[in-house]
Amino acid sequence: MMKFTFGILVTSVLSFSSFAQEAKSQWNLVEHCKKDCSKAKTDEDAHKCAEKIGKLNKEFRKSKCWEENEKYEAAKESKEKAH
Repeated sequence: MMKFTFGILVTSVLSFSSFAQEAKSQWNLVEHCKKDCSKAKTDEDAHKCAEKIGKLNKEFRKSKCWEENEKYEAAKESKEKAH
């Protein structure tokens, strides 16, 4: 019984830390866009930078930075609608 309880505890801790890491990295737009937006310090700065580049360069819209920017924007809009 003790092993079973310990196993559940360890699994819960690992699951929670994995989930927390995923949530943290999910919107790390600065990291995804650091090549194109090197001056961006926050996700919002990176978002503005990516939008500016995307308007001027259609080829940029195929990049990982743009893809993550679109996800960030959609999440931001849904969060605003929820409030």
